[in-house]
Amino acid sequence: MAKIHIEDKHCFEAQGDISLLEELEAQNLDVNYSCRSGFCGACKATVVKGDVEHLESSMCKLAKDEILTCCSKAMGDIELSFKEKVNIFQSAYALNI
Repeated sequence: MAKIHIEDKHCFEAQGDISLLEELEAQNLDVNYSCRSGFCGACKATVVKGDVEHLESSMCKLAKDEILTCCSKAMGDIELSFKEKVNIFQSAYALNI
């Protein structure tokens, strides 16, 4: 199984059959997103190490090492960096409120 590293703060094993955005959500990591289909660019990340498979074409402009997590999946161990801070999502459900 591939490992996904997020800025040396989070590391987890990828499920492999879902997008990186879905992988992050499955780990309760709160990352920006909106359209989930490559149009808005809200889920943009930089690939620091490793390779990804592009599941769909992006409709927004990306730099050389940038990807949209909604349209990509890990092809082995990868490290991602985000401009926006990635937080552990704490919903009312998770907090038993």
